[in-house]
Amino acid sequence: MEETGTKVSMSTVKRVLYRHNLKGRSARKKPLLQNHHKKARLWFATAHGDKDRTFRRNVLWLASRRTPSQS
Repeated sequence: MEETGTKVSMSTVKRVLYRHNLKGRSARKKPLLQNHHKKARLWFATAHGDKDRTFRRNVLWLASRRTPSQS
């Protein structure tokens, strides 16, 4: 606010920006899906495509229970 001569503290500016959903963070960069990841997904899909719904539900449940240190 130097143009108008008004003094505003940094905390006031941050609070107003936060109130308007402008947060001072950026998203974490994730690694891109590589070719061997795509091949592994395709292999799994073709190998288990004929399984019934309970099998897929169990696989999804097990994958969601995995912690980041286990993957």
